[in-house]
Amino acid sequence: RCYRRAMDDGEEVAFDAYYPEPLNAWYEVRAWPGPDGLAVYFLDITERRQAHIEAQRAVSRAALLARVSATLSRVPASGVKSAARGLARVIVPDLADWALVTLVDDDRHTGTRQGLLNAGGWHVDPAKRDLVERYASARLAEIVDEGIVVRAVEGGQAQHLRGDAFAQVRDLYGPGVARECIEQLRPYCVLVLPLVGTGTPLGILTICNEKARGDFSADDVQTAQELAARAGILLDSARLYRRQRDIAEGLQRAHLTEPPRRDDVEIAVRYAPASEVAQIGGDWYDAFVDGAERLTLVIGDVMGHDVEAAAAMGQVRTLVRGMAAVAADGPAEILRKVDSVMSRLGVATTASAVVGQLDAEQGAKGASGARLTWSNAGHPPPMVLRSNGEVDVLGAVRGGEDILLGVESDASRHEETVQLDPGDVVVFYTDGLVERRDQSLVSGIEHLVDVLGTLAGRDLDGLCDEVLAKCLPDSRGDDVAVVAVRLLR
Repeated sequence: RCYRRAMDDGEEVAFDAYYPEPLNAWYEVRAWPGPDGLAVYFLDITERRQAHIEAQRAVSRAALLARVSATLSRVPASGVKSAARGLARVIVPDLADWALVTLVDDDRHTGTRQGLLNAGGWHVDPAKRDLVERYASARLAEIVDEGIVVRAVEGGQAQHLRGDAFAQVRDLYGPGVARECIEQLRPYCVLVLPLVGTGTPLGILTICNEKARGDFSADDVQTAQELAARAGILLDSARLYRRQRDIAEGLQRAHLTEPPRRDDVEIAVRYAPASEVAQIGGDWYDAFVDGAERLTLVIGDVMGHDVEAAAAMGQVRTLVRGMAAVAADGPAEILRKVDSVMSRLGVATTASAVVGQLDAEQGAKGASGARLTWSNAGHPPPMVLRSNGEVDVLGAVRGGEDILLGVESDASRHEETVQLDPGDVVVFYTDGLVERRDQSLVSGIEHLVDVLGTLAGRDLDGLCDEVLAKCLPDSRGDDVAVVAVRLLR
């Protein structure tokens, strides 16, 4: 075709072509038309062509490894299994027709072989994805020959089953779901690779091809091994991430006790941990009866977002609770004493906090009401949702509150008072509810006011749940604490 075009047009043509045996090589072909026919020149470009192919493979392999890293780096704190499913989806179809990921259970209490649990799988053919999931769910319980699993998990050795893989895999199972699924999936070749963290087996990655795609090349095996090694490190980091978060959240929740039960008030509390493990640990709430038999409410936030912040929070919370529980001091005096003790004991942290006290009192409407006295140490302002839907912001948004705890041992503290009537709801909260990267504190407070205004008359638990649902994003960079109190008749 190219030669005829050169003759018809009278112009030179050039193209690359592969010549089979006995040459078995790639050539750059150039043809010049002349009065007697064509002059044809051949330049062997096999090495250049192979170098280009290798470069393309290297780029594809690097891109695949980058996608794996990106997928596993975005692991939610409780989503190691979800990340493993994501790994299977990234691999298919670039490296294999279908893939399975199996993880070692943290405590090996799953009851499956070798302490493993299925994390999920993926198939290039949407019609076969349910089949892969059924096989993945059944295979660990039904396997009768554990050799491949043992060598991969405990020996850390890759297992490559070549062209007769279907028969080999089928014989691993007795009659059951796994065998039925394999007879439909019919893998032509299978590569089982260990997922290893910092010296600890985390699971196995199984990738399979059907006959039309053929066996894995040496380059495919190398890529799969690099991918499994990288995935093992990232999954190990994700597991450590989750454990650290569990420790921090457990430490945090250990300090968040249940509020007292009283006939004159209804109390609801909420704590929502941050989505990121590094951002957990500083917020707390408290509600208890003080030395003067008043209901004392506290909300606070220690500066910092890690396990150390959770530990520091425990110290500051204990100081506030201890100062209020044994004396009849007002909120400002309590905070002054906490500042002094923090300085004397060398508690090297700072925290924002609001301390409020409820005193029973005749209400403005003639019914039994209460007086709320509070002092604010650098914290977002509390709010009162009136029974008619009006919302009072207690104090200025910026500049009206006193400085943080832990800054000055003799800082000046002030307190204010507001009258409450039956049905009114006092809401204390931490800044994670109203402030984040894409929202200023002022905007967040205005939004909270709007949300609360729509919730008058709601039961207190429902009110707290709605506030969290409407004010918090799906991914939170900070933990959030809320305590709400409704005055009863």
